[in-house]
Amino acid sequence: MPVPRQLTMQKTFKREITSLEGIFAFIQDFFDRERIDSRHLYSMSLAAEELFTNMVKYNPGNANDILIDVSTAGDQLRLTLTDLDVDSFDVTQARPAPRGVPLQDLRGGGFGLCLVQQMVDGMAYDYEGRRSMVTVTKKLR
Repeated sequence: MPVPRQLTMQKTFKREITSLEGIFAFIQDFFDRERIDSRHLYSMSLAAEELFTNMVKYNPGNANDILIDVSTAGDQLRLTLTDLDVDSFDVTQARPAPRGVPLQDLRGGGFGLCLVQQMVDGMAYDYEGRRSMVTVTKKLR
């Protein structure tokens, strides 16, 4: 039985919203290099944007860069963001968005995480020693 092909690319990004352009280019490069169907690009880019933005927004005094890892294993695409020296915040416990409420009446956050959870096939959170890792997965077939 053949071993599934595993490919990965990693890069660190400054904890700044201006890093988003570089993050999108990084993900696009991975898709191009590995010839991944572009129909999966939007969901993975949105997940990266939402998770990265939250890490920047909720830890503004942290000077550490954020590591992003994009990989494939068999028929799965995986995106992992790692943030160092932070408090725990389990994004998999995000509350569902309210239904039937007009957009102008919505207050607070968490809607982006709900959207990401609906667009990917899996989301996992790991926290140990002030290291936070969020991984989203998407089936390629």
